Amino acid sequence: MLAVKIDSAALHTQLERLVDAPVSTPPQLAPQLDVTSGAGRSWAELAKIVAADAHNSHALVRHPVVAGRLQEALITGLLLAVDHSYHETLTRPAPPCRPAPVKRAIDAIEAEPAYPFTAAALADVARVSVRRLQQGFQQHVTMSPMSYLRQVRLARVHDELRMADPGCFDHPLGRRRPVVFFRRILAI
Repeated sequence: MLAVKIDSAALHTQLERLVDAPVSTPPQLAPQLDVTSGAGRSWAELAKIVAADAHNSHALVRHPVVAGRLQEALITGLLLAVDHSYHETLTRPAPPCRPAPVKRAIDAIEAEPAYPFTAAALADVARVSVRRLQQGFQQHVTMSPMSYLRQVRLARVHDELRMADPGCFDHPLGRRRPVVFFRRILAI
């Protein structure tokens, strides 16, 4: 029989890293893990190797660099092998990672959509040429940076209008963000 004790904070932290999102409730792990086949067996074999070497004071599993990676591997393996409340999220394919320049431009747009960005200003934020930023957006976002900016602006205005008092005809939004085509906004 093999018994493994895992710190709940370490499990929580590793789960957040794997799903790339905050985890508000601790995962409810299934009470049993089949260690006779599949991922459960692989995880149990890894745990046995670590446990067998843990009593040797000169073993690599005791070296801080190796120990940290083995701990991470054991926790990740357990999260992949056992059924729990986040298992489906964890095993779903992750969305593709956007390149850093595209991410920097998107972060700037999301943080300040009202800022009068130009393609050149966004390229400066992204630390690439305008052409390279446009190619990156086309490849990873399937639109130009300026189209993305317009989409974010329209979505924000639409959200504000939806939350406004329906009887209010003199909304501060009209003074803050003069928009000519209200039908276009409301059609979103």
